[in-house]
Amino acid sequence: MQRREGIVEGHAWAFAGPLRGRSVRFDQVDELEVTDDVTVLHGHCIRERQPDAPVEGLPDGTSVLVFVARADQRAGRS
Repeated sequence: MQRREGIVEGHAWAFAGPLRGRSVRFDQVDELEVTDDVTVLHGHCIRERQPDAPVEGLPDGTSVLVFVARADQRAGRS
């Protein structure tokens, strides 16, 4: 997967498949500034199955998601 299209396709697959009927919430996010333009985020999330959700899929649990954010001029930063 590449760029925005890959992100959209990946999320569509995940929420139609293993995350179908699950809620995901973040209870802690840590931020690490790498440079003026790059920040790494570690998000601790909690995954829970909704009462009417199929049993198939990811079980209730926790995980850490890592995001890398980069600012550029198109994002309003010069």
